[in-house]
This record gives sequence, C-alpha cells and structure tokens, in this order.
Amino acid sequence: MNTTNEQPGILRTIEQEMDADMHPLLKKILEHIKSIGLGIGILIVGVALYAWFTSYQAEHKNRSVSQLGQVLIVNSPAERIAQLTAMLGSAPQSIQPAIHLELVSSCLELKDFAQAERSWQALAQLGLADIQDIAQLGAAKSLMLAGNYAEAAAILRTLKAGTSDEFVSLVANTLAFAEEQAGNTQAALAEYEAIKDKEPSSSPFVDYKITQLKSENIQ
Repeated sequence: MNTTNEQPGILRTIEQEMDADMHPLLKKILEHIKSIGLGIGILIVGVALYAWFTSYQAEHKNRSVSQLGQVLIVNSPAERIAQLTAMLGSAPQSIQPAIHLELVSSCLELKDFAQAERSWQALAQLGLADIQDIAQLGAAKSLMLAGNYAEAAAILRTLKAGTSDEFVSLVANTLAFAEEQAGNTQAALAEYEAIKDKEPSSSPFVDYKITQLKSENIQ
C-alpha cells in the first residue's frame, strides 16, 4: 500500500471538515503533518481536536448565558416566553434548568398556569436529582392554581412515595389540601391524620382540619 499517495487525501479530508476558525495548534499540525509522520500526526490531531471542541463548548455556553441575560431584560412576558422557548433547542444542557425556571416565572406572570406546569415537567425530565422533586411540586402547584386539584393530587401522591424525608412534610401538607379541594374528603382526612401521627407537635391548623373533615364525614 502506498502511504505517500494516501496522505494528501486524508489531509484534504481533515482540512475540508475543519472550520476556518480552527484552533491555531491544529493549523500548525496540519501544516507540518507530513514531516511529523501520518500516524503520529493523526493522533496529535485527535488530541488537539478534543481540546478545540472543549474550548468551543465553553465558548458556546458563554454565548448562551449572555443570550439568556439579554432575554431576561425583555419587558413583555409573552416575548420572553417565545425567545426562551427558541433558546431551548440549542442551549447547552448546563443552562437549560435556568431557561425552564425563567419560562415558569414568565408563564406565572401571564397566569398561563398550563404552560407553567409543562415547563416544570420539562425541568423534572432533565433528571437532575437535586431539583427533580421541586419541579414536580411546582408542576402540582401550577395545576392547583389552574383549579386542577385532582391532577395535582395524582402528581403529589407519586411524589410523596419517593421523595426525601426532609421534603415529605411539605408534599404531604400540599397533598392534603389538594385532596380536600378535589372533593376527596376521606383522602384529605387520612393525609392530615398521617401528618399528625408523624409530627405530634404539628400546627393547630392540622388539628382544626382533622376536626373539620371528621365532622363533614359524619354529616
């Protein structure tokens, strides 16, 4: 096999596929790759490509963060929502949580609770452990603001079963309220009683709700 004839073809391929703004190190390597030796040169190109791509990612992230900052100063919530939604397609994963949170904020400003709930759910689907439960709770609260208490209760029941100990009290209280508003008096009573059993020193409000709901069940 004639490696001498192969070299120009491979080099042309590399040169054609690289952007004109490639890292200066890559340009230098490609200029001297014949004297370096094709095998070693290609290996070095691979390493340099990785460094260039890492640099490109960092620059892309910085541009996206800058773009997000520009969107947030837009006065119109509807226009912010349109621009934030457009950003999601190309924004680095590292700033997508911030975009979803800003979408939630803008949707709540417009009282578009359905879109706020969808944005919370999209945030939860990113799979980030430290915000997943908060996102599910936010989705449930958006449904409650829209008057969809039964749907909110369904989310909260699932969330309560798998959430952390430090978060379960907040979820349980929210679930009890959602169940009551959905007309599920018995389920709401069971939730308040469970809160009382777990936290004997819970607020007088819990005692009041237990008494009230028991009275409603008797009637």
